[in-house]
Amino acid sequence: MSHRLACTGYGALFLVSAAICQAQAFALRVVDDASGSPLSSAIVRLHNAGAREATADLETDDQGWARLAGLPPGEYTVEFSRPGFVPVRSHLQLPTSNVTMRMVRYGLLSGSVTGADGKPPGRAVIAVFTKIRDTGELSPLRYASVAANGSYAIELSPGGYAVGVWCNGAKDGVGLQLYPNNAHPEWVTLRGGETREIRFGIPSGERFRISGRVQLPQPGMQFDLTLGAVEQPALPLALLRTALDGSFRLEGVLPGAYDLFAASEASPGMQPLFGRARVRVAGQNVEEVNVAVGAGRTVQLLLRGKGPWEKAPLGCPSRAAVLLAPAEFVGVAPRTVEVSFDKATVVTALPPGRFRLTLPDLGAGCYQAGTAGLDLTADLRDPFPVELGSTGAIRGVLRSGPAPPSGYAVVLTGFQSLRVAFPDAEGKFVFDGLPPGPYRIGARARDGVSRASWFQDADSLIALEIPGGSPTDMELPAPPVREGVGR
Repeated sequence: MSHRLACTGYGALFLVSAAICQAQAFALRVVDDASGSPLSSAIVRLHNAGAREATADLETDDQGWARLAGLPPGEYTVEFSRPGFVPVRSHLQLPTSNVTMRMVRYGLLSGSVTGADGKPPGRAVIAVFTKIRDTGELSPLRYASVAANGSYAIELSPGGYAVGVWCNGAKDGVGLQLYPNNAHPEWVTLRGGETREIRFGIPSGERFRISGRVQLPQPGMQFDLTLGAVEQPALPLALLRTALDGSFRLEGVLPGAYDLFAASEASPGMQPLFGRARVRVAGQNVEEVNVAVGAGRTVQLLLRGKGPWEKAPLGCPSRAAVLLAPAEFVGVAPRTVEVSFDKATVVTALPPGRFRLTLPDLGAGCYQAGTAGLDLTADLRDPFPVELGSTGAIRGVLRSGPAPPSGYAVVLTGFQSLRVAFPDAEGKFVFDGLPPGPYRIGARARDGVSRASWFQDADSLIALEIPGGSPTDMELPAPPVREGVGR
């Protein structure tokens, strides 16, 4: 697959200016991406390639500098962090000359929440959602409590989000409200350093009661109950515990469709019990809800190669850790199990809900072919396959520009991450280990002098789609003189 691209702009998150030299003492400088001003008290951590423990742990001075000496030659991972700024990550090959890192401020989502009476709500939480690429569903990312005066503020990395408020109290009822409404939530885009204000008003209207009983297998058992909206099942709207006779009563519920989940308290030597019931609230109280409970579900998990291949694709491990995370708020924590290509792994005592299966540690050459959705509202007889595939790559050439290829950095963004490659003398650069999907790419001058913001130009990076299993060949244009090269 080949791309020949042209562009008129480019952007990125940070700038690395590094020319290979023999000296092993060098300095790193951290500056604000928007203004170019030095950032003091930024934390700089260096790790040897593949190591978890930090080789060096530094803090920048008033001029943004952190200085190092005596590190042996080799490849290092460098992490930069500072309160109020998005953490950035880079790879350096030592020896090197001084490095300039540009950091971008978080965006700020702020606003207020008022109840139906125009006053701050009794109990409310702001929920921030991202979108699952494969399904388009909203997935909870962050929660923030609303202050007593009704205000809230959340720092977020630049990107797109949906925002909602949920209440759980007699004063304002129980329910979720997305901005501006549940039927058509707005996709809110935040840029680095930008502040967006969203005000929520909890609508007036009748609230209703849900009451009933969990069918107890033996007297005196208690169950934890969770109420979740059908439209957004991962967000809990109410949490309560049954009485000793299994009865429950929930007040202030807004009209809508809900799932009620029940889970028994953990006890030594006894498997947990689970139950669920669908409840629709429409203009009147819902009484005498009966929730039947039983043993948890069992599922068999098996790794499988994407497409017709049953064995591990090139670059993928034969065994991998799979994280089972509830896609509905069923009252249980995520679980991690080891799964292989050769023999199915049996997982028991799971609640009757939906789960997302992810593999967080596959290595650079392997990716999960989509986020597997596991539905355990009914028993599964056959093993459930979790598909893996080989990652993609970019083999690129930077076309000639006002400066030689060594004067540029190539930036790749995608999957909420950013990578940088440095062209060689012939302009060649490589990005390996890319999960298939959409990316944006562009080049920037590496002189470390220009005050032009890298991040604010991110939308002008060139969009491309990377397939898995094979490299993508492309030519990338160098930035024009007007962006600072040759000044």
